[in-house]
Amino acid sequence: MLETLREFAREQLEQAGEATQYTLRHARHYLNRLEEIDPVLRGPRTAEFLAWFDEEEDNLRAALDRLLAHDVVEAARLAVFLSSYWTARGRFLEGQDRLRALDGRDELPDGLRARVLQRLADHSGRLDDLDECTRAAEKSFALASGVGDHATAADALLELGWVAYLQLDAPRAIAYGERAVAEASLAGERRLVIRCAAQVGVYLTGARRFADARPVLQQAVDGFRELGDRTNEAIVLENLGVIDYRLGDYEQAHAGVEAAIEMLRSVGQIDLGEGLRISAYALLALGRRREARERAVEALDLAIEIAHIRVS
Repeated sequence: MLETLREFAREQLEQAGEATQYTLRHARHYLNRLEEIDPVLRGPRTAEFLAWFDEEEDNLRAALDRLLAHDVVEAARLAVFLSSYWTARGRFLEGQDRLRALDGRDELPDGLRARVLQRLADHSGRLDDLDECTRAAEKSFALASGVGDHATAADALLELGWVAYLQLDAPRAIAYGERAVAEASLAGERRLVIRCAAQVGVYLTGARRFADARPVLQQAVDGFRELGDRTNEAIVLENLGVIDYRLGDYEQAHAGVEAAIEMLRSVGQIDLGEGLRISAYALLALGRRREARERAVEALDLAIEIAHIRVS
């Protein structure tokens, strides 16, 4: 019945020549809603907003398609907002395709294109497409620097640091991270400063500079906790767990990552793989083989589920 009513309403709008007007009104409703949510997305209401995205996903896709056909600038703004949800739900391939298509359009001003490219770099990096990640991040940084967008420049530098980290070049990754902290400080965004500093802590860990990394990561945990950003707090707790594991403190590593796993579950995050793996390793080192196996199987099942999401 609802589909019949929808088709009848569409026919009436088309006959009246008002179909485009109303479909754009629908799309802009979602753009405005995402713009309202974005400043508070990473906070106490994260789980609520992710649940809203799950319910509205088809409407949001339709909104993006409609704006892409009529207003590329608004479509790009919508895609930048949606990228956070695509990341939280493991939809990296969908995000990469959408953002890549937008980068191919000539209508975008430099500042907006810089943000699109930074999000494209993020999705590409998560898909291990390091060449595209590097290309998009370098171009994003150049454009953002040109328009004085220090926040986007900081994020672009983090992407370049991540590529260096994956290429086992920890000194270069740390240098990029420190530059990102400087850019974030110029932007005056505390959450971004903390996030950039936390990433430096990750790179220091990769360099086995554990004594330097731990206080940096602990400060990030404290900062995210003050902001009510449980997602990032949990991610940094996982990173502290890595240090504990590598230093042989398996009890502390297990306790820390288990707390992080529960925190991520509480905010509706689905990618718990890193925490589950660290927990399994720590349990194995503690001789708790049955529990370690359970955690490892859970991590494997989750990896398969997320792999299906990525290619769907």
